[in-house]
Amino acid sequence: MNFSNTSFGGVPACHGTGGIAGHYAFGGRTGGSVVIYGTDFLNLGLFFGGAFLEVVKVFPLPILGVLLLFEGLCLIVLIRDLAELPIDLRLAALVAVCAAFLPYGYVVGLVLGTALAHLARRGLTGFARQN
Repeated sequence: MNFSNTSFGGVPACHGTGGIAGHYAFGGRTGGSVVIYGTDFLNLGLFFGGAFLEVVKVFPLPILGVLLLFEGLCLIVLIRDLAELPIDLRLAALVAVCAAFLPYGYVVGLVLGTALAHLARRGLTGFARQN
């Protein structure tokens, strides 16, 4: 999905989004940080496969939780910054609820959010879009 999404001007979803937010939150401002991160994991997997698996198993989950908390906060700030108009914020919230609580929520949220954004742009949703 990340390949097709980004091919059409979208942002990476799921792990891709959190990864971008996490890299940005912890100082990675260029694509080089992702390349270094990926290369490190590739080398660790290829040359230290079994030992690396053991290290991953004993990685402290509270540290992972803090990392995910900061990634989530970065994504919340991103939505706040992007949602300049109240309708944009409502659309983002609706898509988030669909993605979080529905089976196949990502697909439902993607289709519903895209359709509502196009309808709102044309003034067909009943919401007054202010510029």
